[in-house]
Amino acid sequence: MGRINCNVSPDWTCAAAIIVDPGGSRSLSQGVGTSGPERDDLAQGVLPAFARTTDITGKIIRDVLKPPPTEEELNFELDFWEDADGEDVRSLLWAADAASRSAFCQVPFAAWALTALDEEVPAVESLHWYLDFIAVKLSNRLRRCPGIEEHLPEVLREASPPGCLVISSAVKRSRGGKASRTNRDFVKQPLQHLFHQPFAGPVADALRILDLRFQRTYHSRVYGEPAEFRTELSLLLGVTASSPQSLAQSITEADLELFRDAFVLEFMDPDREHKRLKELGNAWNQRCKDIDECVTVKPELGGAFLEVARCLHQRRNFHASTAVATGLRSARYDGGPILQDLLRILDDVQANHDELRKGPAVPALFPLLKELEILSQGMRLQKLSCSQFFRLAASCVAELHSFHTFQSTDELESSGICRWIGSILCINSWHW
Repeated sequence: MGRINCNVSPDWTCAAAIIVDPGGSRSLSQGVGTSGPERDDLAQGVLPAFARTTDITGKIIRDVLKPPPTEEELNFELDFWEDADGEDVRSLLWAADAASRSAFCQVPFAAWALTALDEEVPAVESLHWYLDFIAVKLSNRLRRCPGIEEHLPEVLREASPPGCLVISSAVKRSRGGKASRTNRDFVKQPLQHLFHQPFAGPVADALRILDLRFQRTYHSRVYGEPAEFRTELSLLLGVTASSPQSLAQSITEADLELFRDAFVLEFMDPDREHKRLKELGNAWNQRCKDIDECVTVKPELGGAFLEVARCLHQRRNFHASTAVATGLRSARYDGGPILQDLLRILDDVQANHDELRKGPAVPALFPLLKELEILSQGMRLQKLSCSQFFRLAASCVAELHSFHTFQSTDELESSGICRWIGSILCINSWHW
């Protein structure tokens, strides 16, 4: 997710200058944010301090988290490819990934946290020895097996983070590269950065959230995140150190900058890879997960986050309000009719259109992109004529870009924007 902005401009209207009212009657600063006394320390970029900061120590980690296993309690499979076809490269690679993942999952988050404090943890050392063992054994097999180039990209796309590291190391060895121990810093290094400074927040809650995140990131069989462990805790710190109103204000300012930068750079992207628009979607997903983690670990935070979502909705930051509300729903928080109302624009296309037509806003992207995809499918199936599709798609795109300076009604420019959005959705049948 986008970090809570700690270096915001004191001029709120400057941050909002790129948002344009569809009716041209007012700026976003009137509809989405304020610049008066309501802006407190957090909105000014100063996170209010707790009564004291805490040094995270090994004792705190051991008191809060499940202790690491002993070496005797670990169960690493030495004959990890017993059931694999020794002549099939793909089978060998997946066997190495399964063994790496199984071993990695036996070492809990507490072990990595203690390692980040420079403590020697036998379970972690044993794991590194075992991952190196797999890499060496696999490299010896790969030297005798042709066809590795054919299967390697697919396996690396779908393998677990420790499996990717082991396989990459084995491939390098098999090609005569310099032998080196498997990279072990993708969890330790981010934690070191977090731990080696006083922590101004609820330490026990933070450790439990990181523990849950560790399990969801590395114990899952679906890997959509980078290997490096995320230690972002801005939402936990914000909701426990400030009012819902000021946290919503700070989030909105950060989102305005995120949207502005994303779309300015998107139009300048010569390769049209649409990385910036994808980043907005990733930021939304990450915020959902962060809320889910906070409320799963500490359910009593649900009420505060529900109020944050309500404040975001009032500021017409639908990108953030729907993410927070979705995170609450994912954590099974009972928010009653308020939560259902906040989620309505995600589930009801017409409700989303109605909200965006009321004035300037930071839009929720997914309903609009989903609608465009549905429209494109209707066109492919010839359920819509070209003119019908153009009229509906142009309306949808105009609302998607309602916060951007582009407000042209020129048909050629509008169709260009439609083509641009269409290319993101892999729409190939454009006839104007």
